[in-house]
Amino acid sequence: MNNIIIVAFCLLAGIFIKKFKGLPHNSYKIINAWLINIAIPVIALKYLPTIQWDKQLITPILIPFGLWFLAIIFTILLSRFIKMDKATKATVLLMIGLANTSFLGFPITQAFYGDEALKIAILIDQATFIVMSTFGVISATKAASHIAFKANKIIRQIVLFPPFLAMIAAFILPLFIDLSPAKPIFNAIGATLVPLAIFSVGFQLTIKDWKVDIKLISWSLLYKLIITPLIVLLFCYIAKVNGVTGKVTVLEAAMAPRVTAAIIAAEYHLNTKLANMILSFGILIGFLTAAIWWLLPSSLL
Repeated sequence: MNNIIIVAFCLLAGIFIKKFKGLPHNSYKIINAWLINIAIPVIALKYLPTIQWDKQLITPILIPFGLWFLAIIFTILLSRFIKMDKATKATVLLMIGLANTSFLGFPITQAFYGDEALKIAILIDQATFIVMSTFGVISATKAASHIAFKANKIIRQIVLFPPFLAMIAAFILPLFIDLSPAKPIFNAIGATLVPLAIFSVGFQLTIKDWKVDIKLISWSLLYKLIITPLIVLLFCYIAKVNGVTGKVTVLEAAMAPRVTAAIIAAEYHLNTKLANMILSFGILIGFLTAAIWWLLPSSLL
């Protein structure tokens, strides 16, 4: 309960400090730099070495790839009913195909299932990052005809991403050195993840002029926040992916759209306004729907 209160407080703090201009408008970039380069890598070093590997862990690793291709199908079907240009279609795909598995996923997973569940969340987030950096960037590049596709840039982006490097280190370093003396340091730095991540999300929320794209926003969020986790829940139930592994996999699939998906949409000059609207409404509504996807799996998985 305390963790949920902290999440709500930090979200509101970010919203109000932005509204009353308590910080410069781009202050969140400094917070995000800390999270990506320090806090999330430390969380990986803290939890991943203690993972007990079993065949159930294949599911959370592969789910983000499967959900991306389901999002492609949904986007194609949606474009039959709502006219979209190439840039808008790519924007919708990015926003519904990539979940906010770290900045939102980690704190909410920790709030609902405790610290140990973060091991599963980290694996899902790394898989989601790879999907975003490959399929996501390729889709954005194809929609933005003025930008050339560069495979070497994508590979470098993945390999040099700090949380990815930390994941590799978390599996290799324990073979040679004992990381337990560093645990107090990991605990102290890792404790910054939840408040700063949620504060950053609240600070970035932007909601204005949304009525123009209400149909696309509504369908995108219906798919992302309801249909996607329902598909994952049914899959985990049929495949007997039970316990915390299945529950965290469903919860992470239920997260709002990924912040970096909106950044990619802006970088490749897609439909930036639509991306920000889906992101902002998704975060606000996603906090409510996350509770549903915490309660439902408890009786099925």
